[in-house]
Amino acid sequence: MNKKNLFETKDKSGRTIILEYIKTNTISAEYTNTLKTCFSIAKPAYMQVEMDFLKTHPEVVGHDIFFKPFEPLFNSGIKNVNWADVENKMLEILTAIFMSDYSNADIKLDEKTKKSLSETIQIIILAKDKISNKPLGFINFMVAPNFAKNTIKCTIFAIKPEYQNLGIGKILMSSIFKILPTINRIFLCTRITNKQALNAYLQWGFVKDENPDNNENGYTFNLNHWIFLEYKAKSSNLLQKFCE
Repeated sequence: MNKKNLFETKDKSGRTIILEYIKTNTISAEYTNTLKTCFSIAKPAYMQVEMDFLKTHPEVVGHDIFFKPFEPLFNSGIKNVNWADVENKMLEILTAIFMSDYSNADIKLDEKTKKSLSETIQIIILAKDKISNKPLGFINFMVAPNFAKNTIKCTIFAIKPEYQNLGIGKILMSSIFKILPTINRIFLCTRITNKQALNAYLQWGFVKDENPDNNENGYTFNLNHWIFLEYKAKSSNLLQKFCE
């Protein structure tokens, strides 16, 4: 993997952090392989978020395409759900998402989709402990052809549980201004039940997106299940100052 050193900084504990990044496109083998490598970081975070949401809003099963594979597990009613089986199914789905390989020639894509994916820029930034070289967290930004100029979306974001609350998340989010200093808008979404992430984003200068683009690669995010946020560089400089 051809990673580029970005910069060094320190987290709240005084640990020296190295940030590395790749910049590629969605159908590159480099992007696929990097996501696969990062899945060990993302798995506990996304499992927790999605399971919390499903337990809070079990009514989504049968009404949201993402939860369609769970329908047989809920056929006998919510009181009879075997949550261990639900967790196994959730892990299976998340694994399939992170292991998707659009660089595989055997995957048939129409020319319009292939062109769009090849023109979609993916930036993955990885935070590592300088001494141990251990990965601590990562963030994935995306720039699609239809985005407004200098707009970027944060699509994946995860910190290992044992390294949370040390400022690594803010380090990763702000680091995009090192790579693309002309960015004037970052947008993202998170589950409505993910209060920890929501509170962090608000502290970093994000505000609710009142006119969200809730469609991505043909999937429509239900606005009752997700909250969309945006960071406007012209309205806030918290992240820019943090990465200086």
